[in-house]
Amino acid sequence: MNRIIFTILLTFFSFIVSADTVTLKNGDEIYGKITKISKKSVYLIDHSNKLQKLDKKNLLKVSLLNDLSIPGEKSISDIKDKDLIAGMKIDTSSPEFLSAGKLFLISDISLNLKSDGRYKYDIHKAIKILKERSRDEANSSFFYKKGDKAVINFGRTINDKNIYYLNEESVQDESPYFMLKAYDATMSKKFALPKVKIGSIIDYSFSVNKKKNDIFDPLFISYTFVDKDPVIKSDVRMKYADDTHISYFIRNNEKNKIKFTKKRLENNSMIDFSLKNSKGYEEETNMPPAPLIFPSVAFGVDYGIKNVLSKVNNKFNALIRNDKSIDLKLAEICKNISDTNNKIKAIYNYVVKQITLQPVPMEHYSYIPKTPEEIIKNSYANMLDKSFLFYAMLKKSGINAHFCYARSRREGPLYKIANLGQFSFTCVYLPDENKYIVPFFKDYALDEIPSSYQGAYILDMITGKFDNIPMLDPEKEGHSEKTKLKLNKNGDIIVESRIEYFGDSAAEYRALNDLNPMQIRKKMEQMVATIHPNAKMISYKLENIDTLDAHPIVTIKYSVKKFAVTGGDKYLVFRLPKTLYSSVSVSKPSRTYPIYFDSKVRYLQDIKVKLPDGYKVYYLPKSIHESFKNVSVTMDFKSGNDYIEYLQKYSSGVESISPDEYSEYKKLIEKRAQLSREWLVITK
Repeated sequence: MNRIIFTILLTFFSFIVSADTVTLKNGDEIYGKITKISKKSVYLIDHSNKLQKLDKKNLLKVSLLNDLSIPGEKSISDIKDKDLIAGMKIDTSSPEFLSAGKLFLISDISLNLKSDGRYKYDIHKAIKILKERSRDEANSSFFYKKGDKAVINFGRTINDKNIYYLNEESVQDESPYFMLKAYDATMSKKFALPKVKIGSIIDYSFSVNKKKNDIFDPLFISYTFVDKDPVIKSDVRMKYADDTHISYFIRNNEKNKIKFTKKRLENNSMIDFSLKNSKGYEEETNMPPAPLIFPSVAFGVDYGIKNVLSKVNNKFNALIRNDKSIDLKLAEICKNISDTNNKIKAIYNYVVKQITLQPVPMEHYSYIPKTPEEIIKNSYANMLDKSFLFYAMLKKSGINAHFCYARSRREGPLYKIANLGQFSFTCVYLPDENKYIVPFFKDYALDEIPSSYQGAYILDMITGKFDNIPMLDPEKEGHSEKTKLKLNKNGDIIVESRIEYFGDSAAEYRALNDLNPMQIRKKMEQMVATIHPNAKMISYKLENIDTLDAHPIVTIKYSVKKFAVTGGDKYLVFRLPKTLYSSVSVSKPSRTYPIYFDSKVRYLQDIKVKLPDGYKVYYLPKSIHESFKNVSVTMDFKSGNDYIEYLQKYSSGVESISPDEYSEYKKLIEKRAQLSREWLVITK
């Protein structure tokens, strides 16, 4: 007897369904949308929009895809969510929403933690699309670990009087790290809501069931309530068993916008954080990251600091103790090296250069590293594993080293909770040198720390001490430039600049070593082109881009025709190259939020201009020596018989400028920009 296999129950009655694939007995597949199934036939609109009537006798299988819908809610009048109903009534044409791209009607997170460590979290969002730029909110995704159960509960677009549900065919599961087998532990579920346009409301919910939480797979949630666009209702809640130690924190809540409640339930407790009617904010130049200034909450399981330190160190020691691959590699890279500092440098150079960094966050794989043997064998590692390999090799070499979990300054200070989930990267502390090492990037030297990691908050896993990676001094970031400029009577110039780079800039120029000569030359030509539209490169020389033992130096020579403007046959008028400074960052008369700096920095310029024969200085701008807080500006002009010399120094040793300090800082930056626009005049 011929048999047809259906993925859902089919009756002999006619009905309307959504479908995906019809498989014929000869193996062919027809894709489209099934509109009707009768006793003898299947009706399908194929991808060419042609209706096909298929005889069931010729079919092997029909695969039907379901809408991810809310039962009983087929039209707007069926909607039961009171918050959504209220949000749909909001008049978004009012002035308060004029600049908003979208309006968050609902943003809810709900967790339920069982006494055995299992937990489930549910996310529900409802967003009204107000501008074209926000239509991409319809394309969303979330991560979950392999082994977790991840489900989209429903997804829909509400347009005018109609509801369009998300179909299973618009949902895709994929592995973001499938090319990295050693780290392939996380999945991503992507979905695209249908028929989204300006005025649409997108409404969706998904859940993830976790089988456990523990020290090495921690439960930790942090959430910032305020968004650039307005939020009507935002709620974060957690139900947990009474025998679980939960810690929770509220930050930046001076105006008590976050409402907190705690309830006792039978054998459980419920904590709830909510905020209503947040107006959003207007972005300002160089404003701090949202977690530093807006109301936020964090909560998680406190596993106990002594317990965490003990178990992590026991695990680390077990991974290192019998690993012979470390000894073999140390014998190779530290051969004939007895000096401790040179050993540290050799180990560092191996880890940053020979172990390729892979961008896999700890939360997407594990907070416990792989074995050194596996890391060395793979020749690639994430930040956790690179730090651990560096730490393990130092320890095996008899060098005093502490492993640290770290949280960047942009994420905000550490919470007083023994939970590894609050950390985003790792590093190694050398107590004898009082130095933190971030062994990730092949273009950073041992004593260089990328600006994004300076000022980070750390937990020392040996001492249990909470501390900070220091911000480096200004002279360790930026550049120092010495320039010789020869000007002729026609206004043409030939310039030779020697620039030494530090910190992030040094790493940027070391990266040129990965390019071929033609690519490097193109980069240098682009650099010259930014100096002046008529600039033509004559030559260039790169030094120290292939070593971490010295700062990169670029010497570049170029010419510019008609650089100076002639004033009759007597005057030449010009500005010095690469000395024009902007005041765009302080263009607003006042600020709501502080100015935030990732690092301290210093820029030095020394330009000496050789004047044409027979010319002398007619006008030079006035020199300035100004400072505010730990920001200083020096712009010094002086001249001799046949030359002009310009010395410029900008040094910033501050981490932020508050709104109250802004007006004084603004004056400083504007004065610098104004002076840089003045002309130099020489005459016969």
